[in-house]
Amino acid sequence: TTGDGRADIVGFGDAGVYVSRAQADGSFGPVTRVVDDFGYNAGGWRVERHLRFLADTTGDGRADIVGFGEAGVYVSLARADGTYGPVTRVVDNFAYSAGGWRIDRHPRFLADTTGDGRADIVGFGNAGVYVSRALGNGGFDAPGLIVTNFGYDAGGWRVDQHPRFLADTTGDGRADIIGFGSAGVWLHRS
Repeated sequence: TTGDGRADIVGFGDAGVYVSRAQADGSFGPVTRVVDDFGYNAGGWRVERHLRFLADTTGDGRADIVGFGEAGVYVSLARADGTYGPVTRVVDNFAYSAGGWRIDRHPRFLADTTGDGRADIVGFGNAGVYVSRALGNGGFDAPGLIVTNFGYDAGGWRVDQHPRFLADTTGDGRADIIGFGSAGVWLHRS
């Protein structure tokens, strides 16, 4: 979370987000609450409705907190000193109420689809794959439909039957879509 190359422990608890920073000797520091949101009581976040991820959305090497809440996508940017900035709604979509996205139907990921070092939002919706590109300042552009397949209606893809992933299959620094469908493996290159 600090850009030092060590993976810290991050937990989403009742009162918010907690971090225990990795130390150079392999141990971990004390547990500290870093954000008073994204929690069960602090913000009303629920596992069955609201996805939460850590991803570098600005290209600075630090893991930002990205949450798919009730009214949209929220971001809290990681700072160099280990603290986090304010929670800000950055996209009014990809969410339970804003867009009608459901965990059991619509996988969502964060991956660099452009090769710029910033994690973009990729959502597998009813009509296909939507992408909202990271702008570099913690914000994102409006979602756009980029592939009319791999979706709940567009192709008949189901979470419990058809895993979908994002990975760079060509070494160009851009995440491609890989889907395991009923008839085999499908690939869409970025």
